[in-house]
Amino acid sequence: MMLDTFTNNIQTLLDGSIDDSQTTLDVVSVTGFPTIANFRIVIEQELLLVTSISGNTFTVQRGMEDTTAVLHNSGKDVTHVITRDVNTRWQQEIDLYATITTTSDTEFFIDAIANSRLNLPDDSAWTFLIHTIAKNTSTNETCAWLHVGTIEKNGSTTDIVGSVNNLFFALDAPIIMNVTADDTNDSLKLSAFGVAYNTWKFHSKVHYVEVTA
Repeated sequence: MMLDTFTNNIQTLLDGSIDDSQTTLDVVSVTGFPTIANFRIVIEQELLLVTSISGNTFTVQRGMEDTTAVLHNSGKDVTHVITRDVNTRWQQEIDLYATITTTSDTEFFIDAIANSRLNLPDDSAWTFLIHTIAKNTSTNETCAWLHVGTIEKNGSTTDIVGSVNNLFFALDAPIIMNVTADDTNDSLKLSAFGVAYNTWKFHSKVHYVEVTA
């Protein structure tokens, strides 16, 4: 997944009933909906996050933003919406999270939703500022970083311009924090690795400014 995508005044119908645990659903038409994930839809009183699209099939995360996943009958309205959490995100910084328990390099994701990445639009560039804090849940050790840099996507290539600068760090443990360009997913990637004991919880807040050619 990635940052939310939007279109205006789009609605279709549910093509087949879904129970309260299904994570795929079919719609009568995808015309007018965003062509890439992720985006939010509402069916009756439930908010769902569309994480991928294949034909007329949406893969979804259920019961978003304190709503409840319930059964929906075929023919119910499926409406693309901009929600409270999306509006808050675009007014403020983007939050990414990770929980690390091994020495393997572990990627951070937006709102801790797997594969939800900071994807760049085509022919764009960002300058970014990233605050990161980490806490060991058992020992209470703390680590912190402040990174700044620039990333660009030109054609099919996404890369860092120059280098990412770590302006500040405070380390209680030998944790390595990485800020890199993910050329496969056209995204700004945050990840970390370090000691293989206990559990480390990470929270990064990313502020960026974008220009598109």
